[in-house]
Amino acid sequence: MFHFFKAKCNKEGIKPCSEHVYRQVFSNEFNLAFFKPKKDICAFCHSFKQFSPQEKMGGHAAHLKRHEDAMNAEARDKDRAKQETKIGQSKRQGSGQARDKDRAKQETKIVQSKSQGSGKARDKDRAKQETRIGQSKRQRSGKARVKDRAKQETKIGQSERQGSGKARDKDRAKQETRIGQSKRQGSGQARDKDRAKQETRIGPSKRQGSGKARDKDRAKQETKIGPSKRQGSGQARDKDRAKQETKIGQSKRQGSGKARDKDRAKQETKIGQSKRQGSGKARDKDRAKQETRIGQSKRQRSGKARDKDRAKQETRIGPSKRQRSGKARDKDWAKQETRTCRRGRQFYDSIV
Repeated sequence: MFHFFKAKCNKEGIKPCSEHVYRQVFSNEFNLAFFKPKKDICAFCHSFKQFSPQEKMGGHAAHLKRHEDAMNAEARDKDRAKQETKIGQSKRQGSGQARDKDRAKQETKIVQSKSQGSGKARDKDRAKQETRIGQSKRQRSGKARVKDRAKQETKIGQSERQGSGKARDKDRAKQETRIGQSKRQGSGQARDKDRAKQETRIGPSKRQGSGKARDKDRAKQETKIGPSKRQGSGQARDKDRAKQETKIGQSKRQGSGKARDKDRAKQETKIGQSKRQGSGKARDKDRAKQETRIGQSKRQRSGKARDKDRAKQETRIGPSKRQRSGKARDKDWAKQETRTCRRGRQFYDSIV
């Protein structure tokens, strides 16, 4: 049996108190409960509610906020999926299926990404988003690991890969490292065409293209690192060159001998091979202080003094080549063995 009744709203904030809330109840038990003292009707969810002390202070407004939060929870989770942070480890509280699907797209590329999904799907996604910073380590079957590693070859440091020669050379052509000297093994025509686009801006850049197009492009993208060479009018070239004189790599300037030597002494590069044109005595003295510690350093001094200084400032980055007795060289090399690349002592022909 249904009973209809009306009750006056005794709380402010939702509707004016003069209005009435008409309710429909389904049993006498509810009917009796309604007329008990200190019982209020929630005009939002239309249920009998004994308000908590906190809700009594705020009245219906405080109670309504709880309902609004509950109703908006679903919409909030939906929006959260779109604005999930792309930096750091993202953590979301949603349905498992939707979370894994979205996570695959927005998996962070910085730090090591860890996903919680089926093993097959996780490994497939991981292969695409494998971190390219630092040494990536994966636990998978050897065959699949080597195949995937070929695509995600690290672009920093010396990359070493163990795969079939043909596939390795083909992949290497695409992911050519842009740091250090890049060497590629591919067809001459394709190599020269690609090299023109990805011209390295670090180290000596060399391009094989039509003379006119090469000189025009080179003028715009003149490398600021390594030896810069431009083909333009002599007057304009010298004027511009004086401003953008590279501080890294071999700097060469065309100016008056006196002004050139004076300026050169201040901006002598500390990285790469530095060459100066000055008096032999002053040059050797300054060179000893600013001897580069990165790259292959070559000095023009007496053999004995050169070997002694070289031992102290031996570069710890990249393969170092030294001109000393075999016994002393091997002893020093063991101490300063580089930890970039694989551990252990690798005495290749190029090093020894």
